[in-house]
Amino acid sequence: SIAPPVLGDKEAFIKAVADSGMVGLGGAGFPTHVKMRPPKDKYPDLLIVNGMECEPFITSDERLMLEKPNDLMEGLAVILKFMEIPKAIVAIEANKPEAAKAVADAAAISPIKDSVEVRQMPVRYPQGAEKVMIQSVTGRVIPAGGLPHDVNVMVLNVGTVIALNYYFQTGKPLVTKIVTLSGDAVAGPGNYRIPIGTKISEFIEKTGGLKVEAKKILMGGPMMGLSISDIDTPVVKNNNAILVFNKSALIFEESACIRCGRCVRSCPLLLMPTELD
Repeated sequence: SIAPPVLGDKEAFIKAVADSGMVGLGGAGFPTHVKMRPPKDKYPDLLIVNGMECEPFITSDERLMLEKPNDLMEGLAVILKFMEIPKAIVAIEANKPEAAKAVADAAAISPIKDSVEVRQMPVRYPQGAEKVMIQSVTGRVIPAGGLPHDVNVMVLNVGTVIALNYYFQTGKPLVTKIVTLSGDAVAGPGNYRIPIGTKISEFIEKTGGLKVEAKKILMGGPMMGLSISDIDTPVVKNNNAILVFNKSALIFEESACIRCGRCVRSCPLLLMPTELD
């Protein structure tokens, strides 16, 4: 039978997170309970809630922030309490002003209002990448090969926090997922809550099917998503979008590098693609 977990202490809390089957719902899929066990000498003093959602087409986190901001605050309150973290920053890209306002309004009336800051960040890909986000939000730089706990930060996606709150209240583990369906080939684009394991073919069919032939199907966004060859592939825990393209699947012809330096200026990890090439 399903029952809300008993959160007696920090150990019981982390066990409950593990029992929920929770992984990072932003796309990385890293087991959440592992993040909550940093090395013995590391003590996170800040929780960053990732509401950046910087990939084109994907809007599932934005819808969650618009529709469930109070759930986000409730989940945050539980996590801050048991992980003994004094402050949380909800980082949202500035192209989601309605979501930022909804979360800020919910924070203002929350019992943890003094511990939560909602911060709008510049719109720049890949602002949602963990290391890039930590540096832009806090100025802390994760050492090469390091992890967020090396700079005393824990990062959780907004979807992860909201899903954990639902589990703490109901005991129902992670069995459904909000997924964005988009692209120029689908008849019913939108955000849908679907059971994990649903076949992509069934998902597309239930939302109205295709209006034109699918030339490319991506699990995830156009930047980091995986192209799939089998439309019966199931949706997995960390899959936040299905993109189906017809004309948009065309890739421009590659032109010669003229060493203009735009890639060097843009690279968040300070790589020099011209030299690597």
